[in-house]
Amino acid sequence: MSLKNEIREIVIKTAKIDGKIAGEPDFLSKPLPIDSMLAIEIMATLEKKFNIEIPEEDLFKFDKLENIMEIVSNLVEANAPALAEDLI
Repeated sequence: MSLKNEIREIVIKTAKIDGKIAGEPDFLSKPLPIDSMLAIEIMATLEKKFNIEIPEEDLFKFDKLENIMEIVSNLVEANAPALAEDLI
């Protein structure tokens, strides 16, 4: 599974997003139906899964899946370039 697909699945599962919504073509760029507590839970799950530390200021960018994917992908790549290539 690619890194972006893993991130997508973690967000969908953690936020309990309906499969119909997650299957929409614009799901990546649509605002996510999450509050700040759920964003913190998603952040913690991603940090644990990928062994990264997401800066607190990036939490405010957790409004769209594409933003989360970019943040996490950049951190994974910066921390482990070889691992990131395998996952992407």
